[in-house]
Amino acid sequence: MGEDSKIILNGKLIPETEGNILVTSRGLLYGDGCFETFRAYQGRFLGIRSHLKRLSEGLNYLSIEYPEGLRENFLNVQLRSLLETNNLIDKDVIIRIQVWRKGTRGYKVETNLAGYSITATPIQKEPAAYKLATVDVKRVPSAAVPARFKLSNGINYIKAAGQAVQQDADDALLETVEHFVSETTIANIFWLKKQSVFTPSLDCDILPGVTRAICLNLLRNHLNKEVIEGAFTINDIKEAEAVWICNSIKEIQPISCIDETVFNVHHDFIQLLIKEFKAYRERKLLKLKSDKKNR
Repeated sequence: MGEDSKIILNGKLIPETEGNILVTSRGLLYGDGCFETFRAYQGRFLGIRSHLKRLSEGLNYLSIEYPEGLRENFLNVQLRSLLETNNLIDKDVIIRIQVWRKGTRGYKVETNLAGYSITATPIQKEPAAYKLATVDVKRVPSAAVPARFKLSNGINYIKAAGQAVQQDADDALLETVEHFVSETTIANIFWLKKQSVFTPSLDCDILPGVTRAICLNLLRNHLNKEVIEGAFTINDIKEAEAVWICNSIKEIQPISCIDETVFNVHHDFIQLLIKEFKAYRERKLLKLKSDKKNR
């Protein structure tokens, strides 16, 4: 973002360069918070209520009070203001809502009050061929830290992504500690094999993504495809005809290779799924209401 870019900090629209928090912030010291990222389609949103529901559930898990400014009507006004001020209302944009617990240092929790920020970043063009690499880093087990929330501490993903970069890949394919396929650092994964679609189940420590749910619905109810959710190995996925990942920013991204195993990014079924997703998106996009109706 440029020098004149604006952000939302605790409900106020301010210059990005003035978006400061204390060095004693629990978000900085401990990652004591959670976040959501989703896409703005020229001022419209797909699955935004699902994202806010997950944010609310994540804050409830952390015993952090949900900020009043992130209630739907208040958030609606802030998002419109943020996009219009940054001249992004007619562009595709990544929205990130970050929430952290207020208070001071120490593992003992003294408050459930929260601070929050909202940022908007233009979406960059995706690589023509998206590569995955297997890595040594394992997915944090849900028994230790729930996988279903986007908690602020991302060291596990950072280390995995770093190993992927060292292999000249775009992202890492993570396994569970039991050596089953889980997810990438940013997305859920699917593959086609012998006319069936496979994807890791919730037991494989995955984040149950909003776009993953949409894909499951499209596959089963629009494309009449058998989808098998389960525990699979790296060898299982490397025998696939086609592989793709999905999240709320990338939507559906074909995978060109995992390590040295190459896949067809132009596979007819992936193209069909992308077409169905785009049609679904256009039916379901929610448009921001005008400020006057929400003040």
